[in-house]
Amino acid sequence: MQEGNFSKFTVVVAVLMVSAAATIPYLSTVHGYFLGEDFGLVQLFSNRPILHFLHLFIRPYDENIWGDPTDELRAFAALYYTLGTLGGANSPDLQHIITITFHVLTSLLVLVTARSVACISWIASVFAAVLFAVLPIHAETVSWITGRVDSSMALFYTASFLAYAHWRRTRMIAILMLSVAAYFVALYNKESAITLPATLFLYDRLIARRNVRLSWGELQPYLPYALLTGAMLTLRYVLFDNFVHANGLFTFGIVWRYLPMQVRLVEELLFGSVFVTLASPLSVLIPSLVIGLCIGVFVAIKTIRLLQRPTTQSIRNCQLYVLFFGPGWWLICTAPLLVAGPSLRYLYLPAIGIAIALGLVFDMLQRMQYQYWRYFTMAGAAALVMLTLWGLRFRVQEWNIAAMVSDKVQSALEREAVAAPEGVLLIVDAPDFGGTSKRPTRLWASAIPFTVQPPFMKSDLSNRLIVVCPFLIYATLPNLWFEDMQRLLWRADERRLPIVVMRWDSRSGDLTRRTNVDMSDLPSRVLELANAKSPKAMTERMNALLNAIPQR
Repeated sequence: MQEGNFSKFTVVVAVLMVSAAATIPYLSTVHGYFLGEDFGLVQLFSNRPILHFLHLFIRPYDENIWGDPTDELRAFAALYYTLGTLGGANSPDLQHIITITFHVLTSLLVLVTARSVACISWIASVFAAVLFAVLPIHAETVSWITGRVDSSMALFYTASFLAYAHWRRTRMIAILMLSVAAYFVALYNKESAITLPATLFLYDRLIARRNVRLSWGELQPYLPYALLTGAMLTLRYVLFDNFVHANGLFTFGIVWRYLPMQVRLVEELLFGSVFVTLASPLSVLIPSLVIGLCIGVFVAIKTIRLLQRPTTQSIRNCQLYVLFFGPGWWLICTAPLLVAGPSLRYLYLPAIGIAIALGLVFDMLQRMQYQYWRYFTMAGAAALVMLTLWGLRFRVQEWNIAAMVSDKVQSALEREAVAAPEGVLLIVDAPDFGGTSKRPTRLWASAIPFTVQPPFMKSDLSNRLIVVCPFLIYATLPNLWFEDMQRLLWRADERRLPIVVMRWDSRSGDLTRRTNVDMSDLPSRVLELANAKSPKAMTERMNALLNAIPQR
C-alpha cells in the first residue's frame, strides 16, 4: 500500500515538474500581440463557424488569402484558430493559451514515452521531458501563434506512436485504432506527419524485435497507416497536382544536400540556440568542443566500466533504444526538411527522440555501481537543463519584444486612422522581422492589409485612407503587390492627397512620422514611385523614399 502511494506521489510530482517546465518560461507570451501570418489567419477564421474546418479536408486551409494558391491540407490547424477567436478575435490571449497547452501536452507525452516505451526510471524520464520542454529551439513554435502547427502535429504524432507501442505489448485492438485516429489528426495538422509509418517500422525492427516478412499477418498492422497515407497523397495529387510541396519537388540534388543540412540541424539543436546571445563564432565553437569532449570521455569511461560487468544483454538493449530514439527518430523526422527546407520550428518533433535518447543515457549512468558517478550525472543533467533554460529565456524575450513592437505599430496606426482626415495617403513602413540577425523573429511580414481591417481595427482603414507599404509586409505575390500599390499611388496623386509616412524601429517600436509639410520633396518621390515600371523598380524607389526619413 505504501509503495502504491509512493508511486502515485511520484507520478504527480513528475507531471507537475514537466508541466511547470513547459509552462512557466512561456507565461510572458500570453498577452503578446499577433505577429506576421497571425493577422491573416486569425481574421480568416474569426469569420468562420467552428465546423467550417470540416470543409478544409479537401481545400487549402488558408483559402488562398495570400494571393498565392497553397497546397496545405491542415483542417485541424484551422480549427484551433477558430477556437482561439472565442476569447475575442482581436485578443491574442486564448490563442497563446492553446499554443502553450499543446507544448505542455507534448512534453507530458515525452515523459510517458520515456517511462513506458524506453522503460527508464522516473527521474530519467522527468529529465528527458523537462529538457525537451525548455529547449531554446522551441521558442518560435510556442511563442508564435502560427508556429503551433508544429507542436500540434508533434503531439498527435507522439500519441499515435505511443499507442502503437502499447498495442504491441497488449494486442488490444482499441489501442491500435486510437493510434490510427491520432495519426489521422497528425496528418491534417501538418503534412510532415507522413513519416510516422517509417518510425513504427523501425520501432518494430529495433525495439519489438520483429522480422517483418511479406505476409498478411506481418503487414496487417501497417495497413491502416498505409491507407491514410495513400489517401492523403492521392488527395493532394488530385487537388494540387503534386504529392509533396509544390515548391519542393524531390530531386537527386536534394539528397546530396541532406548531409550538410543534417550538420547544420544538429548544430542548431545542440549549440546554436543555446549560445545565440553570444556574438562571436568562437563563443559557439569553444563550448561545443568542451561539451563534446566531456561527453566523449564520459561515455568512453562508462562503456569500459559496463563492458567489465556481466550485463551484455542489457547494454545491447540500451544501445538499441538509444539508436532508435537518437539517430533513427532524428533522421526519419527530419526527412521532410529535404522538401520544406531547414527551420528551427521543424526541429520540434525530431527533438522528442533526442530528449528521450539523452534520458536513456542519463538512466544508464545513474545505474553505475559507483555512487560518485550518479552524483556527477545528476549535476551534469541539472547543468544542461539550466543552460538550455538560460538560452530559452533570451529567445522568448526576443519574441516578446517583437510582440510589443507589433502592438505599438497597431496602436499607432489606429490613432492615425482616427485623427487623419479621410483620403490621406498613408505610407506604412513597419518592420517585417525583428530580433537578432541570426535568429530573426516574425514582426509584420505578410501582415497588411489584414492589420488595417477588422477585427484588428474597428472599421476598415482602407476605406478611409489609402494605405501603401513595402512588399515584405504585404500579404501577396510581388506582381500583385506592384499592381495594387501602383493603383493606390495613382489614385492618391490624381486627388493630390496629403501624405503621411510612418516608420517604426524594430527593437523599440519608436515611431518616426513625416508628412508632405515636413518634407517638400515627398510628393515628387511618391510620383516617382507611382511611375515605377516593375516590382523591382518600385521596391528600389520605396526603399530610397523610406531611407530618406531617418528613424529615431
